[in-house]
Amino acid sequence: MAAIQKLRNNAGLLIIVIGVALFAFIIGEFLTSGGGQRAGRRNNIAVVNGKGISFDAFQRIIDEEENLAKMQRGSTALDAQTTQEIRSRAWTDMIQNLVLDREFEKLGLTISGEELFDMVSGENPHPFIMQFFADPNTGRVNRQALSGFLQSVNDLEAGNQQKVFWLYLEDLIYKERKNQKYNTLLRKGLYATNLETKRRHEELNTSVNFDYIVKRYSEVNDSTIAVSETELKEYYKAHKNEFKQQQSRDIRYVVWEVVPSQEDVKRAEAWINDVKGEFESIPAENSFQYASANSDIAPTETNFTNGEFDNAELNEFAFSANEGNVFGPYFEDNHFKLAKLAKVDYLPDSVKASHILLQYEQTQESFDQTRLLADSLKKLIDGGSSFAALARENSKDEANAFDGGDLGWFKEGQMVAAFNDSCFYGKTGDVKLVYTQFGIHIVKINAQSRNVKKVKVAELARQVRPSEETDQSYFTKASEFGAVYNTKEKFEQAIKDQKAVAQSYNNLTVDAIGITGIDNSRSLVQWAFRNDEGSVSKRVMEYDNKYVVALIDKVREEGVKPIEDVKYDIEQEVRKQKKAALLKADLEDVLAEASDIQSVANALNLQVQNANNVRFTSFQIQNLGTEPQLQAAAISLEPGVLSPAIEGTNGVYVLQVEDKDAPSEEADYSSSRNFLDRSYATRVNYGSMKVLNELAGVEDYRIDYF
Repeated sequence: MAAIQKLRNNAGLLIIVIGVALFAFIIGEFLTSGGGQRAGRRNNIAVVNGKGISFDAFQRIIDEEENLAKMQRGSTALDAQTTQEIRSRAWTDMIQNLVLDREFEKLGLTISGEELFDMVSGENPHPFIMQFFADPNTGRVNRQALSGFLQSVNDLEAGNQQKVFWLYLEDLIYKERKNQKYNTLLRKGLYATNLETKRRHEELNTSVNFDYIVKRYSEVNDSTIAVSETELKEYYKAHKNEFKQQQSRDIRYVVWEVVPSQEDVKRAEAWINDVKGEFESIPAENSFQYASANSDIAPTETNFTNGEFDNAELNEFAFSANEGNVFGPYFEDNHFKLAKLAKVDYLPDSVKASHILLQYEQTQESFDQTRLLADSLKKLIDGGSSFAALARENSKDEANAFDGGDLGWFKEGQMVAAFNDSCFYGKTGDVKLVYTQFGIHIVKINAQSRNVKKVKVAELARQVRPSEETDQSYFTKASEFGAVYNTKEKFEQAIKDQKAVAQSYNNLTVDAIGITGIDNSRSLVQWAFRNDEGSVSKRVMEYDNKYVVALIDKVREEGVKPIEDVKYDIEQEVRKQKKAALLKADLEDVLAEASDIQSVANALNLQVQNANNVRFTSFQIQNLGTEPQLQAAAISLEPGVLSPAIEGTNGVYVLQVEDKDAPSEEADYSSSRNFLDRSYATRVNYGSMKVLNELAGVEDYRIDYF
């Protein structure tokens, strides 16, 4: 059935949410007794609400996700990045389900069987049901196809791929609906009041023009402002919440990149020279077969026109040599190569064509019926019926069916191989049946440009790669460095003595997938978080063609930064506060006698400046940058009133509003209300999970495992 094929084709979509479904099956195996640190890290990957979550149960989720990803890709292995993405997604889904299920239970929030059935088969089915079972002609659910699928899927065995996909999809719909109910409850309790709406409208629509003078902090020399240790500690104590930090590490590391030696280069060059005679001797029509069996780069059997080769010398050879001639060896992209002219043709430079696409379900019966339809349509076209009219009535290619199936002009290589060859090796007026992965095409060649010379060149490549001896020599260098310079002091001295060049990576987080420039280096992150400050890696770490020895420069644990780490920033802030107090005192003395902004400026020998069209919501003030205190004061003042001294970001200000443009009391507040409602809804969707995770006291021990 088409629905089954859609499920197979959209497996990637289901991978995103597989953790949600799996959680429902194995929730009972997650939780172990004990709480908090008593539950401990032993055999647990996390602690949520005081209960440990076993690594084995979490690994089963990952295994299932990986298996599904492999099925979807048709492969037996996944690359490191995909594996890391699956782990991250599985973690997020698992924690969310653990946290939310507790809330659902407290609220008694459930989804009945009737409600789930309605989301699948009711008048307004879930969008996923629409995606898989929509009738392309009507845009509505094909009820017959859906009913047939639901009946057939119940008869499938438990391990059947289609049944597994359906269970995932059904559970996703169930979980999503539950989450929607929960978020709706939260949103109903958070709405914009009339007062908030009015205030938002005023913030957006009230603007002022004002004059100001400023005494900048930079006018007071730092050396004249003393800051004591007591003042630093008092500020630190009062502002600890501003100095929170995540767990992170600073590291330095030395990399030995394994590159081929001269002997390795000679070895690759010798190989290509040795096979040249054999490559020359094989028939031209067998060139690609030989290259496929022996080349380090899979050859592509593609037609090229003059000028399309990046290598100018190869291009000249390809369009001047005879079939069977060999060019090279030549060196390109770290490979020694030979190129054989396998085929010369004279074909259209471009083709103008139309097509009718017919699609079928993955059954022999459906294919046979579609082929009969294709034969019938072709006979009608051959008999003089309008191709365009038949395309509009029958083609499933929505991009051009309305235009009679017209594809316009296209170059060779723009279409899939079978479609391409039928157009470029046919002749104008031909109507053909072509079979591709998209279905059965009825193709009509409307026009062809003039023929041009095209060639196919089979390339045989040998990569210059490091030998085992070369690789071992780099490993030995790295091992010797790690063994000799095995403390922080020795490591730093080696760098100072230019024994090696170290690179730095600061603020490395526990969830980092690796180090920039070193592929698949998650284990380096693990090492950095499992060892102490000052540690040098005891063993050489290997990543593809690189060997690494690393040093942990600094360890930061989650919590409040030590005062030593923020001492400079605190000192600058305390000094600024002291400067502000001095400058405010000077200004207040003058303000006591001043009548307007100009008299203040005259008394202090300052220049009056102005700012126009300033709003409460303005990101910054022209020529001043970010000054929120000044903005707030300007909006609140009435025209003509002289402000008190205002402590700002860059200095102390006095301002006087020239004029104010405020909205009327009868203004329409609907846009402001809509904005606030959307803002609150977003805060619910994102903020609720953040708060719930904090309340659940989630402890993350993934670094212990991967």
